Amino acid sequence: MDLQDLMPWLSATALIISLGTSVSTFLTSGAKQNSKKIADLDEAAKALESRVQEIETEMRHLPDKDAVHRLELTLKDMSAEIIKIGTSAEQSARTTARVEAYLLEQNKSRA
Repeated sequence: MDLQDLMPWLSATALIISLGTSVSTFLTSGAKQNSKKIADLDEAAKALESRVQEIETEMRHLPDKDAVHRLELTLKDMSAEIIKIGTSAEQSARTTARVEAYLLEQNKSRA
């Protein structure tokens, strides 16, 4: 076998290898950029996950809707009791004023 007979096959093989290398380079050229973008997105996702965990922790300390409803009902009951106390205080003030007037009148009549 002569080297001249192998030349077309060798050049075809070299061409195929060259094309394969070019295609491989073309396909992997964006891989480095993509891997950096993916790393950045991973970092951002971890930061967001941390923030969400902090918010969830803070939300556990807040009252839920049932607790708020119970507080509203309690405040309503307390408001009614305060109105009763106010009415009672007014009655006590009127009674005190009458007793004071009576005592002053008794004191004047003795003098």
